[in-house]
Formats: sequence, structure tokens, C-alpha cells
Amino acid sequence: TAPSVSGLTSVQELVVGPTGAIFAIDHLSAEVHYFDADGKSAHIAKPLKNDYTERPPGMLAWPLSVTRSGDVYVGPPGECLHYSPTGARIGKQGWGKGEPVSNPVIVQPQWRWKRDFLVDDHGNNVGKLDRWPDLTWMLDGPSAVAPDGSLMAFGSKGDRWKTTDPDRIAFFSSAGEPESMSPLPLGLGSYPSAAYDGKLAYFARKSDVVAINKQGKAVWRFNLPPNPTHSWSIFPSRGGIALWDGRVTVYWYATP
Repeated sequence: TAPSVSGLTSVQELVVGPTGAIFAIDHLSAEVHYFDADGKSAHIAKPLKNDYTERPPGMLAWPLSVTRSGDVYVGPPGECLHYSPTGARIGKQGWGKGEPVSNPVIVQPQWRWKRDFLVDDHGNNVGKLDRWPDLTWMLDGPSAVAPDGSLMAFGSKGDRWKTTDPDRIAFFSSAGEPESMSPLPLGLGSYPSAAYDGKLAYFARKSDVVAINKQGKAVWRFNLPPNPTHSWSIFPSRGGIALWDGRVTVYWYATP
């Protein structure tokens, strides 16, 4: 039986869009709450009674993706529930059929990115990017997408537990063309939350954010407020970055 809730109870997952809009899934009702950058409620996207039966195996939360147009996708790759920018339920949509997938994000207006594959709005694979610029195999795949559709990847090649090479960071155009690659600075190998704004890559660790340029150099760092029990999620937004503390607060920061 659907729970009786009023307003947003607790946040299961949250995304901040490039324009500052905030999208949050309610932990109890699975409704998606749309907010503006000031936290004012704009829309509520409501699923039908039978849209969700159980969480996908191995997932603690429903994946949440927001396109640059404001369209919202919720759920596992085979059956994403699609909402319009105004919160209207459009229906379920499969994508990335037959391939291992992770959470999709918009690369170009008609493309979504799911780890190694570029996917169109009908769920068809239209491209693939699974190698580093030096043509060695990616282990972790591209990790962040900028508002302009360009990509940033960080991680290792081959088997993470066997390789002796340092982790690397690489940048790609929105079409998947390589731009640069360099070793990832030491100390960032714990795979923190990451974001990319088209110029700099940002890594949010437990207590700070570090910005890395396309030459792999750390160029900027600042401390974060105490957040002892949660990890940070980071997003490029409003010409800077936004960070969610995993509970109730989104912090906005200007960038150089």
C-alpha cells in the first residue's frame, strides 16, 4: 500500500541540474520533487501505483538522471520511468538493451551516456567509448559529463587490482573524441564524487574539493563544511558547482 505522505519526507537520491534546478526522490513515495535553486517547490512527479514493485537487485536507491532539457528518468536501465520537465508522467522507457549499464545522463540533446555507450532517446546504442586515448581498455569508464556534453573519465586500465600503472584522467568531446590524458594526481585514487564543467574536473572528498585541469594538475582546493556521516555529491551548476551533503542541504560555490 502506498504510504500517506505530505511533502518531501526523506531524500533517497538528489540531482542538481546545470541551471540550478534541484530534483529529489522521496524515500517513501518514490515521487520526484522539483525545486528551483532557492529550494522552492516547483513540481511533483508522481508514479502510478504499479510503477515500482521492488528495487533492482544490488541497488540501494532508484537511479535518478536529469537531462539538460529537464526531463527526468528514474529506475533501472531496462525500464526507466520518464517524466517531463513539468513533472508529467510520460511512461516507462527501456534503453541500452542487451548491454551492461549504469546511470544515464544527457551528453547531447538526443544522447544519453551510460558508462561505455552513447544511447539515443529510443534506447538504441549509437556509439561506444570503452578505451582511453592511448587505446588501452578503460576499467571505470567516463565518470562525469559537462553541461556542454563533453566528458571526463578517471580510473585505471585493465584490472584495478593487478595494474601497476597510475590512475589516469582523460577528457573527451561530446562525440567521444579524445582531447587529453594524464596521470591522476596522487591522493585522488579513492574515487570520490566527481563533476566536470567543460574546463575543470572537480573531486569532492570527505572534507574538501580539488579542481584538476586538462593537463592533470591540481589548480584549486577548498575545505567543505563538516559532514561526518555522509559523502558528498557534486554537480556543475549555475557557472560554478553545487554539493549535496546526502541529507537535506545543497551548497553552492563559485569557481575560478
